[in-house]
Amino acid sequence: MARLNDQYEVIGFLRIDYVKKATGDRVQGYEVYLTPTQPPEGLIGVYAEKVYLSEKYAFYKPEIGDIVRKAYNRFGSVEDLIVSG
Repeated sequence: MARLNDQYEVIGFLRIDYVKKATGDRVQGYEVYLTPTQPPEGLIGVYAEKVYLSEKYAFYKPEIGDIVRKAYNRFGSVEDLIVSG
């Protein structure tokens, strides 16, 4: 799906905090729900996506209504969100 821009609005988030049973490692971060500021052409309804941000790597703390851009790591996964100014 082609995107007209790479800006997204934060429409929700969920705090994640648990311990993996297999390893005992603690997982902390946020599931952040985004919608593009310019929806894809031909979209009927609402488009939203979820990204996971680990507190280990991400500096961004979610706020509803923020306009953000995605920052990717070297593996192509979203690693952080950057507030567009």
